[in-house]
Amino acid sequence: MDTRLVIEIDDVDRDWLRTQAEQNGQTIEQTARQLLRRQRMSDAPVEDGLGTRISNLFAGTGFGLTEEIPELRGEKIRMVEFDH
Repeated sequence: MDTRLVIEIDDVDRDWLRTQAEQNGQTIEQTARQLLRRQRMSDAPVEDGLGTRISNLFAGTGFGLTEEIPELRGEKIRMVEFDH
């Protein structure tokens, strides 16, 4: 891990960082690393869902759907009953 020293930081920012660290039982360095990690993760591109990736595999091949299928988000799951 590389080491960097931030020398000129505003007093307000330093105090806020110190308060956050104390509230979370961390050092200022740990809190700063956590904040940087969270920011990096939130900037990461969102991956497509499994269904979208599968659909993209078959797009343009002639082996796909001819019309859109509506999403099923929020639908209740129902038990399937089979005849014996």
